[in-house]
Amino acid sequence: MAEFNSSLAIRNRGNQEYKKAFGSPPASNFAEVRIGHAEKALVLYLEASKVASGSGEAVEWLSAKKNLGMICMRLASFTGFQERRTRELVLYQFKESLLHLSDALYHGNEISHDFAWIDEVAFKIRECCDLALAYIQNHSEKNGCEENHGLRCTALGGLLTKSSAKQVLATAIIQSMMADQTIKAAIVADEEKKWPTSFNLACEAERPMVECEAAIKKLPVEYGLYPELTECLRDLHHSRLTYLARSESAKLREIANEMQEHMLFEHEELDMDLLWLCVDHYRASMIAASHSYEGCVSHENEAIAASNLGKLFDKVLKMYTPARVLYLHAIHLADMITHQYGGATFFKYEWYQDAKLGIEEDNTRNDAFDSARVAKQCEAVLLKIKPELDAIAAVVKSCEGRDYSAHALLLHLHAKHPPKTNKCKFDGTTLDKNVSKDVRKAVFLAYSYYHPDRPYNKSAGIEWLIMCTEIFTYLNNAYS
Repeated sequence: MAEFNSSLAIRNRGNQEYKKAFGSPPASNFAEVRIGHAEKALVLYLEASKVASGSGEAVEWLSAKKNLGMICMRLASFTGFQERRTRELVLYQFKESLLHLSDALYHGNEISHDFAWIDEVAFKIRECCDLALAYIQNHSEKNGCEENHGLRCTALGGLLTKSSAKQVLATAIIQSMMADQTIKAAIVADEEKKWPTSFNLACEAERPMVECEAAIKKLPVEYGLYPELTECLRDLHHSRLTYLARSESAKLREIANEMQEHMLFEHEELDMDLLWLCVDHYRASMIAASHSYEGCVSHENEAIAASNLGKLFDKVLKMYTPARVLYLHAIHLADMITHQYGGATFFKYEWYQDAKLGIEEDNTRNDAFDSARVAKQCEAVLLKIKPELDAIAAVVKSCEGRDYSAHALLLHLHAKHPPKTNKCKFDGTTLDKNVSKDVRKAVFLAYSYYHPDRPYNKSAGIEWLIMCTEIFTYLNNAYS
C-alpha cells in the first residue's frame, strides 16, 4: 500500500494519464476526453510533488515538478484546449508551466543534479515561451484584430510570477521577446514613415532589454541557451540603435523638407536665413544617420538626406559642384546597400531618381562648357597654324594624280611634321612615287600615325592635336 502511494507510483499513474491525453496515438479523438486525461495527470503530478516534498525525496520532487511543467505546457498548447477554454485560462496554464519548470531548474542547480537533465529543463522553458508567444499572436489574428505590441508585451509579462527569483531564465527569454515585439513595432512604424512613433518605440525597447541583460548575467554560462540569449540581446541592441538613428535622421529630414516647402511656395522672396537653416537640418540628418548611437548607422537615410540636400544646392542655390558631390554620395550609398546589405534596390525611389537626373544634367552642362571652351581654343590655334596648313594644301595641289599628290604630301609631312611615335615605319625619302601600291600603303600607315585619338597625339598638346586633325583630313581625302 505504501508503494502504491509513493511519489514514484503516483507519478507513474500520472504518466499513464499523460499518454492517454498526448500519446501517439491518444486514447481518444475527442478533445474534451483528452483534456480530462490531461487534468487527471496534472492532479496526480501535483500530488506526487507534495508526497516527495513531505518525504524529503529531492530528486523525485524535481521529476514531479518537471512533469507538472510539461503537462501544463502540453495542455496550454493543445488546440482543443485553446478552442474550448478562455484566453485567460490558456495563459494561466502557460504561466503555471513556467513556474513549475523554473522551480525544477532552480532547485536542480542547488543540488547539482545531472547537467543533461538541467539543460533539458532549460530548453523546455524556452519551448514554453515560444508556444505562449505563438498562441498570443494567433489568438489576436483569429479574433480579427491585430493586437498592438503593448497588448502582446502585457500578455507576455503576465506569464512571469512577480518577485520570483527562481524564474531567471524565463525572465531573460520573456523580456527578450518583449523587446523584440517592441522593435518590430518600431520597424513597422518606420516603414509607414511614422518617425516619432518609431523613435518612441525604439526608446521603449530599452527597458525589457535592461531586464533581459540583468537576468542573463545571473545564468550559468554552461547553459546551452546562454550563447543564444547573449547573441539575441546583442542583435536586439543593434536593431534598437539602428532604428533610433533612422528615426532621428528622418525627423530632421522632414523638418528640412517642411522648411524648404514653406520657403519656396509661401515666401515671395527667397529667405536666405531660412534657406541656410534648411541646409543645416539636412546636414544634421546625414550626421544622425551616419555617426550616432555607437556606430549603428542608417545608410539609406543618409543617402536620402544627401540627395535632398544636393537638390537644394542644385535647383535653388545653383551651386553645382557641391550638389554633384552630394548626388554622387547618395548613389554610392545606394550601391553599397545593394551589394553589401541584402540586395535592396532604389531605382524607383524619387530621391534616387533626383540624384541620377542631377548628375546627368551636370554632365550635360560640363560637356557643353568643354565643347565651347575647346571650340574657342581651336579657333585661336587654327589661326596660329594657318601658314603651316596653307603649305600642306599647296603641296597637295602642286601635283597631278592621286599617287603623285599623296607622295608629295608624305614627303612634306615627313620633313615638316614627323609623327610623335617612335614606331613610325615609313620614310618618305625612299618611297617611289611611281609604285602606286607602296604609296597607298604608306598613306594608310600615316593615317594611323596622325589619328587624333592616338594617346601620343592627345598628350602632345592642343596645337599638335589640332594639326593631326587637319593632317588626318588630308590623308583621308588622298584615296577617298
